Amino acid sequence: MDSSLTGARTTFAATAATVVFVIPVFLTGAAAPQIRRDLHFDVAQLGVAISAFVAAQAVLSGPLGRLADRLGGRTSMVASSTTSVAVCVSVGTLVQGWLGLAACLALAGTANALGQPAASRAVALGVRRGRQGLAFGAFQSSKPVAGLLAGLAVPTIALQAGWRAAFLVAAGASAVVVLALLGVEADPHRPPASTHGTTRLPRAVGAPLIVAISLGFAAAKVFSSFLADAGVVAGLDLGTAGLLVATSGAIAVATRLAVGVLADRREGSHLGLVAAMLASGAFGFAMLATGRPVGMVVGTVVVAAGAWGYNGLFYLSITRLMSTRPATGTGIMLSGASVGGAIGPVMFGAVAERTSYGPAWILVAVWVLLAALCMRRADIRLRDDTAFTTRT
Repeated sequence: MDSSLTGARTTFAATAATVVFVIPVFLTGAAAPQIRRDLHFDVAQLGVAISAFVAAQAVLSGPLGRLADRLGGRTSMVASSTTSVAVCVSVGTLVQGWLGLAACLALAGTANALGQPAASRAVALGVRRGRQGLAFGAFQSSKPVAGLLAGLAVPTIALQAGWRAAFLVAAGASAVVVLALLGVEADPHRPPASTHGTTRLPRAVGAPLIVAISLGFAAAKVFSSFLADAGVVAGLDLGTAGLLVATSGAIAVATRLAVGVLADRREGSHLGLVAAMLASGAFGFAMLATGRPVGMVVGTVVVAAGAWGYNGLFYLSITRLMSTRPATGTGIMLSGASVGGAIGPVMFGAVAERTSYGPAWILVAVWVLLAALCMRRADIRLRDDTAFTTRT
């Protein structure tokens, strides 16, 4: 399983599968105006429906991550992808209101809670160590790619044939991925006995990591959700604001790949670099808080490269720390991240509504600074523990 060809296939399979896991929620967001008009529900109900995805992910990522370690990466990814196909078909044919949509998205969140840890496991065991940084960078770029595909589906499919047709096309494309996954070499249910690792992180390490990823993901979710509207408020036209959002996604993907290549060239823990990237994001959010067009552009570049570009490096570090149970480690962290993703936009929106975007962006800057401090604390504790140092 350590050949370059097998590793490339595994990386591609994990990336494609993760796009499938999350495409229902991204497509819902992209086609939201049409869906709300046809099913007759308001923005608040749309928010609840989308939150159902994140809530299911937050609650179930921990236990389903452990299940993925027992079932194996390929089996879990096939099950999750098949579930996502069923969700897309159901939304495209059966859903008649926001409650039905919420139920479908909760099921999609459940699929992602199993599938994303499984994909991490597949990459951790199916790609040789010297290529894992790049592999995790590519794999963790799947969500921006899903957002791009969902956005393209609106003018090319939804506006031409309707939003239900877009979901059915997504179901068909996802079914192709399921078939492709069946041809991927199965990973072992247990890593080789020579693999070093731990089955559980000490509380002194695990607790600050969970807090850090929760705060960091809250900031990233706010950034991706409110950037366009904040740009328009700052004086950008709608087209330019949309271009800013697209640019931020491209920068995030490029950064994840670049730091992945860097990680492949050095041994040891990478959490210190993750902490530095989060800290740099504080400056970017402060620039967004200026409310000026130039500040928006500069802030977007800095945040996308720092506070939105560390994901692959972080999950690479987690799977190496918990190399005997990589899906379990990913699931635990994904659960913490999901809590932040659910709460962060609500808090940010409340502050922005009561004051303005400026103070709200400053609040997010504080979040990423705290995340950086927690990440740095975990890194120091790991370096002080010689047993963990030799594992990473």
